[in-house]
Amino acid sequence: LTSRMGLLGGMLAWGMLPLFLAIYMASIGVQDRMTFCLSAGRALTTALPFIPLSESAEASTLKLLMRVGAVPTGSLGGRLKEDTPSMEDVESARKRVAENVEQLWPLDRHTCVVSPTTIDQVKGYWITTPSTKNETNSPVMMYAHGGGFVAGGGLAFAGLGCALAKDFGLRVMMVDYRLPPESPLTHAYEDFLSVFRALGIPKKIVFFGHGSGGNVALSTLMRLRSLGTYMPAATVLVSPTLDLTRAFPPQKKEEGEDPSLSLDDIDRQAAMALGQLGEKKNEGGTEEEEEAMRYEQLHLLSPALHDTIALAPVSFFWEKTEAEADAIAYTWNGARKLGVRNVHVQRTGLWHQYALWFNYIPEARLDMNEAKKFALGLLEAHSKAKNSQPEGDDPETPMKEQSETNE
Repeated sequence: LTSRMGLLGGMLAWGMLPLFLAIYMASIGVQDRMTFCLSAGRALTTALPFIPLSESAEASTLKLLMRVGAVPTGSLGGRLKEDTPSMEDVESARKRVAENVEQLWPLDRHTCVVSPTTIDQVKGYWITTPSTKNETNSPVMMYAHGGGFVAGGGLAFAGLGCALAKDFGLRVMMVDYRLPPESPLTHAYEDFLSVFRALGIPKKIVFFGHGSGGNVALSTLMRLRSLGTYMPAATVLVSPTLDLTRAFPPQKKEEGEDPSLSLDDIDRQAAMALGQLGEKKNEGGTEEEEEAMRYEQLHLLSPALHDTIALAPVSFFWEKTEAEADAIAYTWNGARKLGVRNVHVQRTGLWHQYALWFNYIPEARLDMNEAKKFALGLLEAHSKAKNSQPEGDDPETPMKEQSETNE
């Protein structure tokens, strides 16, 4: 009887373990939850080495936690449920994205100093650390935040900006560009471009953009090329959203393969990116004419559909099954064939913007090290080139715009 009671008690204890675990997980914060689960995942794979994994134990654990909703993704994916969200929906989504980003990348207030500023009438934030060179002419990372084109403004991504400043050793200018639907997406391009030109040190600047911010960074690069002005030393793009038209057929994927962002999410973001564009209106047109007008507008906001010749060096980091994978691969391959200096990493089994998780998973750590080597190497090369220039021949002086030259 005693042995039976002991067996029954053991079975009951094991049966109650998931409940106790769920209660404990719900009682702790996201950071503690991830730390606990990542440690448990590493211990499990060490104890059971025969379990086949296509990615690290940390990545497998985080992906599972995302799918069950125990850890936020940091993306706008899934936040806009309606095809035509109201302004109230957008404001709610912005709040949730800001909260999620703060949980994933909390601002290290002991190390980073965040200073609001205005540059050429554009709002932004300088993020510095004790180890960054903070003189006026010291190198800068211009950070284009993500957020599905409508979220991520203000200080929402300050924690990630701080992590980038510490990791790259560069002061960060987080541009608080205007967002749809209050402003056309083209205003975001204009704001980012204005700050870049106002800083006046193009070859000491690195663009860093992820998600919709990758769209802003690459679109700015293309605009600089068309103007005939100096471009930044390097650009780093993490899972950039480069095609809003669905010109690239979606890959066949298992449902829920990328827990962060779906093609439906991209469609909703495209609708919001158009927002109140209003530059071209087709009053009283047919449905076909209106759809053609919409496609024309989205085409202008899709860098993947534009020429990548003569761009500054650019690096791409993306996941093979994410919604925009084909558009990113097409853009990178086009730039490569046209002789643009580049680095690319395409991972499998992870998620949209995985490389931002460099403080959590080894794959992201490796890739961010590659991005850092790429960007800092080019900054150093330009610095050496400038030091070897004859006196009076300053490569930091921007060329005039083509329109001015023609005049």
